[in-house]
Amino acid sequence: MKIKLQIKNRWTGSVIFELETENNTMRQTVEAYIKEELLKGKYRANLTDADLIRANLTSADLTRANLIRANLIDANLTDANLTSADLTRANLIRANLIDANLTDANLTDADLIRANLTSADLTRANLTRANLIDANLTDANLTRANLTCANLTSANLTFAKNDMFLVLLHAIPEISFLKKNIIEGKIDGSTYDGDCACLSGTLVNSCFLNKNNTKSEVLESIISVRDSGRPIEKFFLAIKPGDTPENNAASKIALEWINEFETLLTRASI
Repeated sequence: MKIKLQIKNRWTGSVIFELETENNTMRQTVEAYIKEELLKGKYRANLTDADLIRANLTSADLTRANLIRANLIDANLTDANLTSADLTRANLIRANLIDANLTDANLTDADLIRANLTSADLTRANLTRANLIDANLTDANLTRANLTCANLTSANLTFAKNDMFLVLLHAIPEISFLKKNIIEGKIDGSTYDGDCACLSGTLVNSCFLNKNNTKSEVLESIISVRDSGRPIEKFFLAIKPGDTPENNAASKIALEWINEFETLLTRASI
């Protein structure tokens, strides 16, 4: 049976594109529009202000698509390819973005309240001022993601937080050094080595700076839990040199977790 589907402007109701074909789906319609725009030699398919509320776009190829201010509330974007897509001010409330590829995507000012970003690839994604309240970021790849002024209030980062506590239990004498480096913007989540390093790299640096701990049980304990695949090391990928709790949401959260860990240690020793 032939089905006609339309993509409309969320504000004016005007038709952006329509497709009538056998067993048509919104995914087919969106991809057909993108292909048509590319054939016209356009770099980006223009879906600005498109109304895609509750659209099923599972595994859709939306590479470089212009989705500025698009309405994607409750949309299913599982495994969708949104590489280099422009989602500035897009409404992604409760959107399902499990396993979605958002590499180099622009999510500036995007509304991602309660969005599910489990295992999403956010490498180099721009999340400046993005609203991620209650978003699920379990196992998301945040390598070089820009989280400047992003709102991560109540975001689900339980796996990363619990994993950080496990790592800190192996390096209690080095926590103050880690805390100092986070505050001063001397963290580089992408490398184990150097003056600016990832979580375990910074803790190892502290051991060597503190001669009493060099080659100690503490150092060996830290090295034993060093693993780039750990949830907390993946989280630290969102922190680069110069990022501080004042300008980077990941740095702010990491510092809050350290403070909470220290409070728990104090209570445990009473």
